[in-house]
Amino acid sequence: MDAVLAWLTTPVGVVAVGISGGVVGAVGAAFGVLAFVSPPREPTKKLQWAPCELTTAIQGGGIATTNLVIWNGGPTLHGNEFATLAPLELVASAGAVLDHIAVASVKNPANDVKVRRRTDRMRRARIDFEYLNHGDGFVLTVRHTGGVPQIKGEIVGAAGPERSALQLARSAMHMFSVLMHGRRHAKRELWLRRLSSLSMLVMMPLAPFALSLQWDWRIQVGYEAMCGIAIAFALMTTVRDDWSPLVP
Repeated sequence: MDAVLAWLTTPVGVVAVGISGGVVGAVGAAFGVLAFVSPPREPTKKLQWAPCELTTAIQGGGIATTNLVIWNGGPTLHGNEFATLAPLELVASAGAVLDHIAVASVKNPANDVKVRRRTDRMRRARIDFEYLNHGDGFVLTVRHTGGVPQIKGEIVGAAGPERSALQLARSAMHMFSVLMHGRRHAKRELWLRRLSSLSMLVMMPLAPFALSLQWDWRIQVGYEAMCGIAIAFALMTTVRDDWSPLVP
Protein backbone atom coordinates (compact mmCIF):
# COMPACT_ATOMS: atom_id res chain seq x y z
CA MET A 1 0.00 0.00 0.00
CA ASP A 2 2.88 2.34 0.77
CA ALA A 3 4.28 1.70 -2.71
CA VAL A 4 0.95 2.64 -4.26
CA LEU A 5 0.74 5.88 -2.28
CA ALA A 6 4.34 6.71 -3.12
CA TRP A 7 3.70 6.19 -6.83
CA LEU A 8 0.59 8.38 -6.70
CA THR A 9 2.64 11.26 -5.29
CA THR A 10 5.19 11.15 -8.12
CA PRO A 11 4.73 13.50 -11.11
CA VAL A 12 3.79 10.58 -13.35
CA GLY A 13 1.23 9.35 -10.81
CA VAL A 14 -0.30 12.80 -10.40
CA VAL A 15 -0.59 13.21 -14.17
CA ALA A 16 -2.06 9.71 -14.58
CA VAL A 17 -4.66 10.33 -11.87
CA GLY A 18 -5.53 13.71 -13.37
CA ILE A 19 -5.94 12.32 -16.87
CA SER A 20 -7.99 9.38 -15.59
CA GLY A 21 -10.27 11.67 -13.59
CA GLY A 22 -10.68 14.00 -16.56
CA VAL A 23 -11.56 11.16 -18.91
CA VAL A 24 -14.04 9.64 -16.47
CA GLY A 25 -15.61 13.04 -15.84
CA ALA A 26 -15.89 13.82 -19.56
CA VAL A 27 -17.43 10.43 -20.32
CA GLY A 28 -19.87 10.79 -17.43
CA ALA A 29 -20.86 14.29 -18.55
CA ALA A 30 -21.34 13.11 -22.14
CA PHE A 31 -23.57 10.24 -21.04
CA GLY A 32 -25.52 12.60 -18.79
CA VAL A 33 -26.16 15.04 -21.64
CA LEU A 34 -27.18 12.23 -23.98
CA ALA A 35 -29.53 10.78 -21.38
CA PHE A 36 -31.10 14.20 -20.85
CA VAL A 37 -31.62 15.18 -24.49
CA SER A 38 -32.41 11.73 -25.90
CA PRO A 39 -36.05 10.62 -25.81
CA PRO A 40 -36.75 7.36 -23.99
CA ARG A 41 -36.47 4.39 -26.32
CA GLU A 42 -38.92 1.56 -26.50
CA PRO A 43 -37.39 -1.84 -25.62
CA THR A 44 -36.42 -3.72 -28.77
CA LYS A 45 -38.14 -7.02 -29.42
CA LYS A 46 -35.48 -9.68 -29.87
CA LEU A 47 -35.96 -13.40 -30.35
CA GLN A 48 -32.66 -15.28 -30.14
CA TRP A 49 -31.68 -18.84 -30.96
CA ALA A 50 -28.62 -21.07 -31.05
CA PRO A 51 -27.84 -24.71 -31.83
CA CYS A 52 -26.76 -26.80 -28.88
CA GLU A 53 -24.40 -29.53 -30.06
CA LEU A 54 -24.46 -31.52 -26.82
CA THR A 55 -26.60 -34.28 -28.30
CA THR A 56 -25.87 -33.87 -32.01
CA ALA A 57 -24.89 -37.21 -33.52
CA ILE A 58 -24.73 -38.53 -37.04
CA GLN A 59 -26.91 -41.60 -37.40
CA GLY A 60 -27.43 -44.08 -40.22
CA GLY A 61 -28.46 -42.65 -43.59
CA GLY A 62 -26.87 -39.26 -42.92
CA ILE A 63 -29.43 -38.32 -40.24
CA ALA A 64 -28.31 -35.98 -37.45
CA THR A 65 -30.07 -34.92 -34.23
CA THR A 66 -29.66 -31.34 -33.06
CA ASN A 67 -31.11 -29.37 -30.15
CA LEU A 68 -32.09 -25.78 -30.97
CA VAL A 69 -32.48 -23.36 -28.05
CA ILE A 70 -34.87 -20.43 -28.69
CA TRP A 71 -35.39 -17.70 -26.10
CA ASN A 72 -36.72 -14.15 -25.80
CA GLY A 73 -33.95 -11.63 -25.14
CA GLY A 74 -36.25 -8.58 -25.20
CA PRO A 75 -39.67 -7.49 -23.90
CA THR A 76 -42.75 -9.70 -24.03
CA LEU A 77 -43.28 -11.11 -27.51
CA HIS A 78 -46.64 -12.49 -28.66
CA GLY A 79 -46.97 -15.19 -31.28
CA ASN A 80 -49.23 -13.03 -33.46
CA GLU A 81 -46.52 -10.36 -33.85
CA PHE A 82 -44.94 -12.25 -36.75
CA ALA A 83 -45.85 -11.29 -40.30
CA THR A 84 -48.58 -13.41 -41.87
CA LEU A 85 -46.44 -14.25 -44.91
CA ALA A 86 -43.26 -14.70 -42.84
CA PRO A 87 -44.23 -16.62 -39.68
CA LEU A 88 -41.76 -18.12 -37.24
CA GLU A 89 -40.42 -21.24 -38.93
CA LEU A 90 -37.79 -23.92 -38.64
CA VAL A 91 -36.08 -24.23 -42.04
CA ALA A 92 -33.77 -27.03 -43.17
CA SER A 93 -30.43 -26.22 -44.80
CA ALA A 94 -30.10 -26.30 -48.59
CA GLY A 95 -30.88 -29.73 -50.01
CA ALA A 96 -31.77 -31.15 -46.57
CA VAL A 97 -35.02 -32.32 -44.99
CA LEU A 98 -36.52 -32.28 -41.50
CA ASP A 99 -37.21 -35.89 -40.55
CA HIS A 100 -38.70 -35.31 -37.07
CA ILE A 101 -39.29 -32.33 -34.78
CA ALA A 102 -40.27 -32.35 -31.11
CA VAL A 103 -40.57 -29.72 -28.36
CA ALA A 104 -38.08 -31.14 -25.87
CA SER A 105 -38.65 -28.66 -23.04
CA VAL A 106 -40.32 -25.32 -22.28
CA LYS A 107 -39.33 -22.95 -19.48
CA ASN A 108 -42.90 -21.71 -18.97
CA PRO A 109 -45.68 -24.18 -19.95
CA ALA A 110 -48.11 -21.26 -20.32
CA ASN A 111 -46.20 -20.22 -23.47
CA ASP A 112 -48.10 -23.03 -25.27
CA VAL A 113 -45.32 -23.80 -27.77
CA LYS A 114 -46.35 -25.95 -30.73
CA VAL A 115 -44.66 -27.09 -33.94
CA ARG A 116 -46.81 -27.74 -37.01
CA ARG A 117 -45.84 -29.18 -40.38
CA ARG A 118 -47.77 -30.40 -43.37
CA THR A 119 -46.87 -33.91 -44.45
CA ASP A 120 -45.94 -32.67 -47.93
CA ARG A 121 -43.48 -30.10 -46.60
CA MET A 122 -40.26 -31.73 -45.41
CA ARG A 123 -38.09 -28.60 -45.36
CA ARG A 124 -40.15 -26.23 -43.20
CA ALA A 125 -42.10 -26.37 -39.96
CA ARG A 126 -44.12 -23.57 -38.38
CA ILE A 127 -43.53 -22.68 -34.71
CA ASP A 128 -46.44 -21.19 -32.75
CA PHE A 129 -46.59 -19.87 -29.19
CA GLU A 130 -48.98 -17.79 -27.12
CA TYR A 131 -46.34 -15.40 -25.75
CA LEU A 132 -42.75 -15.31 -24.47
CA ASN A 133 -41.80 -13.04 -21.58
CA HIS A 134 -38.22 -11.88 -21.24
CA GLY A 135 -36.07 -14.92 -20.51
CA ASP A 136 -38.74 -17.42 -21.55
CA GLY A 137 -37.59 -20.05 -24.01
CA PHE A 138 -37.85 -23.58 -25.29
CA VAL A 139 -35.78 -26.32 -26.87
CA LEU A 140 -36.55 -28.14 -30.12
CA THR A 141 -35.03 -31.53 -30.82
CA VAL A 142 -34.70 -31.89 -34.59
CA ARG A 143 -33.76 -34.98 -36.57
CA HIS A 144 -32.58 -33.86 -39.99
CA THR A 145 -30.21 -34.33 -42.90
CA GLY A 146 -27.60 -31.78 -43.98
CA GLY A 147 -26.42 -28.90 -41.84
CA VAL A 148 -27.97 -27.27 -38.77
CA PRO A 149 -31.54 -25.99 -39.46
CA GLN A 150 -32.24 -22.25 -39.17
CA ILE A 151 -34.92 -20.25 -37.37
CA LYS A 152 -36.59 -17.79 -39.76
CA GLY A 153 -39.40 -15.26 -39.61
CA GLU A 154 -40.16 -11.54 -39.49
CA ILE A 155 -41.30 -9.72 -36.35
CA VAL A 156 -43.47 -6.71 -37.22
CA GLY A 157 -41.50 -3.58 -36.33
CA ALA A 158 -38.33 -5.43 -35.27
CA ALA A 159 -35.53 -7.59 -36.61
CA GLY A 160 -36.05 -11.28 -37.32
CA PRO A 161 -34.80 -14.14 -35.11
CA GLU A 162 -31.12 -13.63 -34.29
CA ARG A 163 -28.62 -16.46 -34.06
CA SER A 164 -26.63 -15.89 -30.88
CA ALA A 165 -23.89 -18.52 -30.77
CA LEU A 166 -21.74 -16.27 -28.54
CA GLN A 167 -24.19 -16.51 -25.64
CA LEU A 168 -24.45 -20.27 -26.14
CA ALA A 169 -20.65 -20.65 -26.17
CA ARG A 170 -20.13 -18.75 -22.95
CA SER A 171 -22.81 -20.82 -21.23
CA ALA A 172 -21.49 -24.18 -22.41
CA MET A 173 -19.57 -24.91 -19.19
CA HIS A 174 -22.67 -24.22 -17.11
CA MET A 175 -24.83 -26.41 -19.35
CA PHE A 176 -22.45 -29.34 -18.95
CA SER A 177 -22.55 -28.87 -15.19
CA VAL A 178 -26.39 -28.78 -15.25
CA LEU A 179 -26.51 -32.02 -17.21
CA MET A 180 -23.97 -33.82 -15.00
CA HIS A 181 -24.78 -32.58 -11.49
CA GLY A 182 -28.17 -30.88 -11.56
CA ARG A 183 -29.27 -27.25 -11.57
CA ARG A 184 -28.60 -26.40 -7.90
CA HIS A 185 -25.06 -27.80 -7.87
CA ALA A 186 -24.32 -26.12 -11.22
CA LYS A 187 -25.49 -22.74 -9.96
CA ARG A 188 -23.22 -23.02 -6.91
CA GLU A 189 -20.26 -23.84 -9.15
CA LEU A 190 -21.17 -20.90 -11.38
CA TRP A 191 -20.99 -18.41 -8.50
CA LEU A 192 -17.70 -19.89 -7.28
CA ARG A 193 -16.22 -19.38 -10.76
CA ARG A 194 -17.51 -15.81 -10.82
CA LEU A 195 -15.96 -14.99 -7.43
CA SER A 196 -12.67 -16.59 -8.47
CA SER A 197 -12.56 -14.56 -11.70
CA LEU A 198 -13.48 -11.37 -9.86
CA SER A 199 -10.72 -11.80 -7.26
CA MET A 200 -8.17 -12.44 -10.01
CA LEU A 201 -9.23 -9.36 -11.98
CA VAL A 202 -9.08 -7.16 -8.87
CA MET A 203 -5.56 -8.36 -8.01
CA MET A 204 -4.13 -8.00 -11.55
CA PRO A 205 -3.94 -4.16 -11.63
CA LEU A 206 -2.51 -4.03 -8.07
CA ALA A 207 0.11 -6.74 -8.59
CA PRO A 208 2.99 -4.42 -9.69
CA PHE A 209 2.49 -2.22 -6.63
CA ALA A 210 2.15 -5.15 -4.23
CA LEU A 211 5.39 -6.65 -5.60
CA SER A 212 7.16 -3.25 -5.58
CA LEU A 213 8.09 -3.59 -9.26
CA GLN A 214 10.03 -0.62 -10.63
CA TRP A 215 8.64 -0.44 -14.16
CA ASP A 216 9.04 2.35 -16.65
CA TRP A 217 5.92 4.49 -16.61
CA ARG A 218 5.09 3.61 -20.22
CA ILE A 219 5.12 -0.10 -19.39
CA GLN A 220 3.05 0.60 -16.27
CA VAL A 221 0.40 2.53 -18.21
CA GLY A 222 0.27 -0.18 -20.89
CA TYR A 223 -0.11 -2.90 -18.29
CA GLU A 224 -2.92 -1.09 -16.48
CA ALA A 225 -4.68 -0.44 -19.80
CA MET A 226 -4.50 -4.15 -20.66
CA CYS A 227 -5.90 -4.99 -17.22
CA GLY A 228 -8.79 -2.63 -17.89
CA ILE A 229 -9.51 -4.30 -21.22
CA ALA A 230 -9.37 -7.74 -19.58
CA ILE A 231 -11.81 -6.65 -16.86
CA ALA A 232 -14.21 -5.16 -19.43
CA PHE A 233 -14.04 -8.31 -21.56
CA ALA A 234 -14.69 -10.51 -18.51
CA LEU A 235 -17.73 -8.44 -17.57
CA MET A 236 -19.13 -8.58 -21.11
CA THR A 237 -18.70 -12.36 -21.33
CA THR A 238 -20.01 -13.25 -17.90
CA VAL A 239 -21.56 -16.71 -17.99
CA ARG A 240 -25.34 -16.56 -18.10
CA ASP A 241 -27.63 -19.36 -17.00
CA ASP A 242 -31.09 -18.01 -17.81
CA TRP A 243 -31.92 -20.67 -20.44
CA SER A 244 -29.25 -23.34 -20.12
CA PRO A 245 -31.24 -25.50 -17.62
CA LEU A 246 -33.70 -26.03 -20.50
CA VAL A 247 -31.22 -28.23 -22.36
CA PRO A 248 -32.44 -31.85 -22.18
